[in-house]
Amino acid sequence: MEGPGGFYIDKQLSIYIADNSDNSIVKWLKESEQGIIVAGGYGIGSNLNQFDYPVAVFVDEQDSNTLYIADFGNSRVMQWLENATEGRTIIGTTGDDAGIQLNQFPSKKMPLRLSSYKNMLSGNIGL
Repeated sequence: MEGPGGFYIDKQLSIYIADNSDNSIVKWLKESEQGIIVAGGYGIGSNLNQFDYPVAVFVDEQDSNTLYIADFGNSRVMQWLENATEGRTIIGTTGDDAGIQLNQFPSKKMPLRLSSYKNMLSGNIGL
């Protein structure tokens, strides 16, 4: 793993890491020697099975381990169900569509973070 970013530790002490360089979310089971890609991993991009610099991951352990991923380069937050091959955009838009509509982020450079209460935290750069 070359570019670890945000991470989440679940109740079983598995660690989910947003891997910026491989554009994936990697799950490491407790005492494991190798991680498992659980989201992304199909190169950089804006398709529903890709990320462009994921920076944060949150696991909803009360909702079948659903993942919420802040995808910085695509200005979106994605939801991935457990064992899914692709996610869905729940906040933001796909690709370079930054803007001021309710479903858009004002800047493609806006940092995103998810809190443990599933609140999205964002900053504003360049406006």
